[in-house]
Amino acid sequence: MKRLISIKLLVALGIGLVLTGIMASYQVAQAQTPAGVQRVKFTSGNNYLIVEFLNDSLVHFELSALGPGPDPSSPIFTTPPGV
Repeated sequence: MKRLISIKLLVALGIGLVLTGIMASYQVAQAQTPAGVQRVKFTSGNNYLIVEFLNDSLVHFELSALGPGPDPSSPIFTTPPGV
């Protein structure tokens, strides 16, 4: 079930990027990630989008136009939630 949801979300994101014309290439990182974590990096020039699937109900996104971005095998930086 988790894999099916992940694939559907990736397809939706990919279609959105294609429709807006910013998807030039994509890179998928599967090596060196903890068990169950999947990261996908979409790039176009100096723009990038990283999608990180942590579990069935938690997905992180990182989007920037300031350089090539981090390696997709690195976790997305997060801060602890407020108290």
